[in-house]
Amino acid sequence: YTAEESQLPALRSTPAQPFTRVGVDTLGPIRLSDGTKSWVMLITCAVTRAVHLELCRNGSATEITLRLRSFLALRTPPGSTVTVVSDNARSFKQVSRQAFP
Repeated sequence: YTAEESQLPALRSTPAQPFTRVGVDTLGPIRLSDGTKSWVMLITCAVTRAVHLELCRNGSATEITLRLRSFLALRTPPGSTVTVVSDNARSFKQVSRQAFP
C-alpha cells in the first residue's frame, strides 16, 4: 500500500516574514521554584518553525491577551498583518472576542 503525500496548507508553504503566521497553544500548569503555578504560551512560526515562549501567571483571557500583545510587540514586523491559529480553548475564544474584535 502506498499513501499519497498531501500538500502543505498555504499558511505554511507560502513565503512570509517570520512570525507573521503563527500557531498558539498553552501548556501547564507548571510549578515554579517558588511553589507557584504558571502556564507557558507556546507560539510557533508556521513558515520557519521558530519558537517563542511566554510565561503566563494564570490561564485567564486577560493574561493570555497581555502575553500575546507582548509577543506581537517584540517579534512581528511593524505594520504587518499577523495570522494566529489556535485550538478552540475557551480562553482563546474569549481573547478573540474581547481583545481582537
